[in-house]
Amino acid sequence: MQICLMAYIVITFPLEVRPMMRDPQVLALLRKKARRLLRKRGYRMVFTRWHYFGEHGEKYHPHLNILCDGGWLPEEQLAELKDSIRRKLLPRSIAKDIGKDLEIQYRYSRSPKQIMHWIKYVTKASFRDITWDEPLANALYGFHNGCFAGTWDGSPKWKLTGT
Repeated sequence: MQICLMAYIVITFPLEVRPMMRDPQVLALLRKKARRLLRKRGYRMVFTRWHYFGEHGEKYHPHLNILCDGGWLPEEQLAELKDSIRRKLLPRSIAKDIGKDLEIQYRYSRSPKQIMHWIKYVTKASFRDITWDEPLANALYGFHNGCFAGTWDGSPKWKLTGT
């Protein structure tokens, strides 16, 4: 594993904008904007992947998962990061009109166990049954969900044992 300190960011979009997010081109653009923003802010390794539904497919709940080489941030820096993500991914006019904004969670860990848990969770499928939303399943057919950005060619920082 090339990251010894990993950040996990989850960006959830308001219910009011989710109809626009049924288009794979919109999803691709939003994740690209997020990756570029993080790379410009100095993150060397960024992985993005959408989750579409909750555990039981009860409603369309798109949220962008991001794993990157980040750690603890002072409160001001974390607030600035979240603000820049909000400005980049949701036009301020829309946020103002609907009276809601992106929900952003930021966590970090240096524990290999926690990092592996995040990797497994983020890379698992969240759209597991076509009957949850067949038109959306058809629209997403062939969509490349997981995307890497940055330089992932460093030497391993740790490795799994017993596998």
